[in-house]
Amino acid sequence: MTARNFVAVYEAQYRVSVPEKVRRALALFIGEAEDSKTILDSTDISVDGEKVRGIAYEQNYRLVFEVIRNYDAKMASMLLDWLKKQIASVCELCFSAGAVRDRDKWAKVLWYKNLVDADGQGLNFLVPINRIVSALVKNGNRNVVERGPRNGGSTIQLPFGHLQYHLNQLEFYQQLKKIQSLLATASE
Repeated sequence: MTARNFVAVYEAQYRVSVPEKVRRALALFIGEAEDSKTILDSTDISVDGEKVRGIAYEQNYRLVFEVIRNYDAKMASMLLDWLKKQIASVCELCFSAGAVRDRDKWAKVLWYKNLVDADGQGLNFLVPINRIVSALVKNGNRNVVERGPRNGGSTIQLPFGHLQYHLNQLEFYQQLKKIQSLLATASE
């Protein structure tokens, strides 16, 4: 979904206001801000020997995390802090609630089903979404939210997966190994 729609749905579901700098950081992250190209043109930073600007240009003037940090370090930090503090409700919104107002219609289970996994065995793993949300709440400050390791932070790593840009939209991905690790850590 677009950053604007994500913020609007988040605010409607949880009756809160998303801070302006977090809104702006999300808009820059997916190239939704009108001044993204101007900011990119004034940036010339490299990460791991690669010009971050070039990566961003290929993706419709979206700003990777290091460009956002270079532009406004406080805003970049606020984005990560906000995601970390709100991670349980972000997870619930992404995998259960969406834009559905009626709680009875929210998804209840995350289901991984694959006839053949990497070991040649079938995979059939069901986990109640409320268990994932509860584990995030229980982990509290131990939840890790950080810039992704490649391309100057083209993703934001989350305890249950990652956030990335895709076709001018935010995409929240779940990762089975991260979810299993999160559940194991929360049960200790």
